[in-house]
Parts: sequence; C-alpha cells; structure tokens
Amino acid sequence: MIIYEEEPSDKLALGGKAAGLYRLRRHGFPVPDFFVVSDDTDLNSEEILKKIDESCDGLGCEEFAVRSSAANEDGKDRSFAGQYDTFLHVKKSEVINALKKVFESAKSARINSYKEHFNLGEGGVSAVVQRQISPEVSGVMFTSSPYDSEKIIVEEVDGECKNLVDGSKTPRTITIAKNSAAQNSAVSADYLAELAKAAAIIESAEGASDVEWAVEKGKLYFLQLRPLTAMEEPIILKEAKRNLYVYRNFAVFPHSVQAKASLPEEQRKVYGFNLPIFDGVLVNGREFYSEENDVLCGDLWKRLDEENPKFFENFISAIEKNVKRAQKAVGELEKSTKREIGIADYDFFLNEYLRSYLPLMMRPDDYLTEKFAKQISCSADEIITDLSYSGRRTFYGDEKTDFLKAAIKGEFGGYIKKYEWVKNPLGYGFAEPTETECFERAGKLRDYRESLKIYRRNAAKLKENKRKAYAKLPKEAKKTAKLIEKFVFLRTYATENSDRLFFYFKKRILKRLAEERGASLDVALSLDTDEAREFFKNGNLPLDLSDRRKGEAIVFENGEYRTYYGVKCCLLLKKLMPETSSDGELKGMVACMGEATARVTIVRNADDARNFPSGNILVATMTVPELTPAMERASGIITDEGGVTCHAAIIAREYGIPCLVGTGNATSVFSNGDNVFLDCINGRAKKLD
Repeated sequence: MIIYEEEPSDKLALGGKAAGLYRLRRHGFPVPDFFVVSDDTDLNSEEILKKIDESCDGLGCEEFAVRSSAANEDGKDRSFAGQYDTFLHVKKSEVINALKKVFESAKSARINSYKEHFNLGEGGVSAVVQRQISPEVSGVMFTSSPYDSEKIIVEEVDGECKNLVDGSKTPRTITIAKNSAAQNSAVSADYLAELAKAAAIIESAEGASDVEWAVEKGKLYFLQLRPLTAMEEPIILKEAKRNLYVYRNFAVFPHSVQAKASLPEEQRKVYGFNLPIFDGVLVNGREFYSEENDVLCGDLWKRLDEENPKFFENFISAIEKNVKRAQKAVGELEKSTKREIGIADYDFFLNEYLRSYLPLMMRPDDYLTEKFAKQISCSADEIITDLSYSGRRTFYGDEKTDFLKAAIKGEFGGYIKKYEWVKNPLGYGFAEPTETECFERAGKLRDYRESLKIYRRNAAKLKENKRKAYAKLPKEAKKTAKLIEKFVFLRTYATENSDRLFFYFKKRILKRLAEERGASLDVALSLDTDEAREFFKNGNLPLDLSDRRKGEAIVFENGEYRTYYGVKCCLLLKKLMPETSSDGELKGMVACMGEATARVTIVRNADDARNFPSGNILVATMTVPELTPAMERASGIITDEGGVTCHAAIIAREYGIPCLVGTGNATSVFSNGDNVFLDCINGRAKKLD
C-alpha cells in the first residue's frame, strides 16, 4: 500500500518519521513533498512498482531522499536516532533498491542491540520518499535544551545536515534564550528568527521537540519532527549558599546509611540529642551544607555547652564507647567466614554500621575552636596547628609511616594485612591492595629513607610545639584545647572504624547474601538499606537499578530526606559546584551529563567495536550507528567531531552514558589503555597518572 500526500487515519502504517512530517504540515510549516511506502508493500509487484514510479514523478524532481519511518522510531521515549538506514541523492532508478535496504536495516545488529537494551518489541518499518533538497545551510533544533528548559539549541553546518547528525562534523552552535529578545543577539540570520518562532509553536503543540531543518535558495524547510527524548527535570532546591564539605567515591548503600544517620530519632537514640540537619545535599559523593545549617549547628552546641558544663566530656565518652562497639563488631565480622550468613546477620551489622556512622556527622570542632579563640583573645588558627599533634595514633595516621617502612624493606605482606580495608572502603570494589599495587605506589616515592626521617623529625617537632603551646594557655583555654584535640582524634578514629566495619560488612555479609540471590556485590551496593533487605529476603529488585550508577542525590530538609537517581543528579551537581579547569585538559561539548574514570579504547572500525571491553571509555573520531553495541558497553564516550544534537549524542542520552563531543583531537591525545577522567558536568577529559 502506498500513502501519498494525504494523511491517513492509520498512523501505525506511517511510522514515526512520516507522522512527524504530516504534523509539521498541519502546523503550517513548509515540508518538501513526499510520499510514504508502508511496511506491508510488496516491492516485487508490478502494480506497486508502477505506482511508486508515478509517485516519484509526482514529486517533480530528479533526486530523492529515502528514509526509514519505523513504527517504533521517533517516539516519545525512544528515538532510534540513526539506527535505521537513510539514503540521500537517490536517482529514480535506484529508489526501489534504496527502499529494500531501508527495510533490511531493521534486522541489523545495532537495531537488535538497541531493542534489547530497552526491552523493546518488534515494529513495522515504513519508508519516506521525499524530494531531495540541496541546502546552503541545515541543522537540528532542540526546542528546549535537555539541561535547560529556558533555552533553545540550534546546531548548523554548511550544506546538508547529514554531516551534523552522523557526527562527522562539529557544528556551529547557537543558544537562543526563550522570551528574551535582549539575550538573543545570536539570532542574526532571518532563518534563525523563523526557527525561534517555530520552536514556540511546536513546543506549545507537541512538547519539547527535536526538529531537523534546511535552507534552500533562501527558503526554510522542515525535514523531521520528533519528541525530544531523555529530557531531565532538574531537582528543585531552595536558594541558599552551600559549601562543599567532602568528596568520596559513592555507592547508594553507604549513602543510604548516611541518610538514616541524619534522622533525629537515630541520633537521639544513641546520644540523647540531634543535630538540626536543616539544609544539606549529598550528590555523587560530594557533601554540601548551607551556611544557615552551620549557624544552627553552632547555636545547638552553644546551648548544650551552657546547659551542662560536662556535656562535651560526656559526649566524648559516648563516642569512644560507640567506637569500641564498632571494633568489636569488626572482630566478629572477621571471624564470620565459615559460618552461615542470614538476614539476622544483615540486620545486626547494619545497625552497628549505622551507629558507627553517627560520630562522623556530629562534629563540634568549629564551635569549640571559636570558643577557644575567645578564651585566648586572638586568632586560634596558628596555636591550634601546634596543638593538633596527638600522642594517640590511628590507622589512618600510621598508614604513611608503615608504608614507607614496607617500601624501604620491599616487603609489603604485613602492610597489606594491616591495611587491606583501606582501599576504597566506601566504593564498589572490595579487594585488598596486592603486593604489585604496593610496589607500583612505592615506585612513585623518592628516597624512602629520607622521607621517613623527615616524617619522624616533624613528629618530634610537633610534639615539642604542643608542649610549649599548652604551657602558655590559661586554665579554661587549656581545657577547651584538650577537647578540640580529642575530637580531632576521634573524628579520624571513628571514621576509620566505621569504614573498617563497612569493609568487612560488605565483604562478608553483603557479598554472601547477594551471591545467594545470583547477583554481584555491585548490585547490592546499588540498593539502599531497605531495598537490599527486600532483595536478600525475597529477591525483588527496584526497576530503576540502571539509573543508580548515573547519579545519586540525597536532599536533606527539616529533618527529613528525599532521594533521586539518574542524570538529573549531574544537573544538580553542576548547579552546586563552580566550574574549574586545570592544565592538560581536553575540552568539548557535553552531550550527556555524568562522570566516568576508566581505561580508554580507541574505536576506529566495526572490528574495534565488536571487541570493545565493557566498562572502558570509548574514544572515536565520530560515533556512527555501527558503534551502538559498543556504546552500550561503554562507561563514557568521547569524540573528535559532532554536536549535542547528533545521533550519537541522542543515543548516549537515552543510554545515560556520559558523552563529550566535538573535542577536536581526542583520538590523538589519548591512547589505548590510558586512564582518563571524563567530566561531563564541566565538559572536559583528562589523562590521569
């Protein structure tokens, strides 16, 4: 069956692309003439061939564009961008052959990979045969930026749009602010002004849309309309200045423990009071708290101190008891390798981990330092530095010295046994450092014996400075200084024991329970504490598991918290963190937000794509559709060419893979095996040591 000119009632026969063209016409926009060959057309029928020939004559041109229009293409949730074949400048005698190739492309490996990724069913493939135009300039318009709904993005190239959408050419990018003529100085050409007006009409009727356009002989034509996929609504926060506190590798499970540790009832249960966590954000491992939150915490410490002169001594005693509980739990976990593990073990050790985490969130250091400064009537910074040396050592404090000793001897067995839990305790990995890794680290240190001498000499000097500093202090200031010293020590001591407890908890309990359900430890760490218990007990997993690694944010407000996952968390991070840069960075345009640190694999052809290692960062001149199966396995994508509207960028956003395009020379700067940090929040990539 051939559909010509008039829009049929059977939209399924049209496919997504043809349906979009008819909608553009309905809105009054100029569309080059076309007809549609539906998916049930018999291309071996003489009658059909004659009809197609007549339809081609009806378009009044000598060359044609033959493009797919599949039932599942250009949809609201999935675009299939660039996955089906398109043929341009097709002669009339080759139209039938082009149609057959379009239909055959539905069976390609890249289509199957894309369908499997999103668990999509089969769908018919129609085709659009359209008058071929030869534009002076062409491009793609997003009526809303995927990351800023107040802006329109237009990308353009000279000549045909093919070089833009296939990523082989880096386009010119024009950003147009909606409803603000003053900000639209970029809109100088007549066709750009027309596009800006069209964007408002299209978005009002269709929602956020992806529009392909071209200008031929001064006239603007519209070539494609489809919904803009992978749009992210930003997380709404109240306006407040927030400071970055700490950054660590993140996993959902320990962060959910941190969220529970913030709840007033948990803190009161252990210590009898709670901190007013009024406004905080934990996103992708970074912690931000507002200045207002700091003021409220300071007021609380002051009130508790004034109400009970012994409060801080009692609080220190309570923390020390909590640390000893954690140490005892670690000992029990270390012995648990041979016995059966069950849900009761999970509940017990999770509660111990939660208790061990509480001191990390309850830090009166700033209040005490301010109090100390008032007692000595001057700045406390210099004297606090002299007082900071503690005779009591911690694992974290001893680790450098012990490593230097092991490096001098070239024997790391004792070091590894003592510090096996140190390596990435909160991240996804759980393996202790190997002797090879220790030698690699030792190779980066110079003159080990001299380093050890300096370390010991400085320690002795700090101890002497501390003795002299204490001798000068008045009685009350000396008391406050000792409190500060104890809290500085306890902060590290509680942290290391909490980390150590979690290391063995995940190594002994989480890993074992996950394996019983046929899953990896990574899956368990992608769940919050309640989800993990449900999974270990009944085998149920949340539906959004794939979003967990792309981003995680926990927003604390008024003693409660809410959790978000996915790329929108990267939008939040961009808002909270100022842009930074350093030497040796490669810059580009962010096509999909996120972060990745991994080895690089350069992909230049289909063989490279087939052999692409899962989890590596894919680096290519451009990402043609044949690379889709490799893109699916990548932790990140970097290209030399392309823009944010090209097919590769669209697919990356749908997959949720951090993607940096248009870097210019990534394939020259990076080599196979390079360890690279890909920052698709600030738009940069850097080779790591």
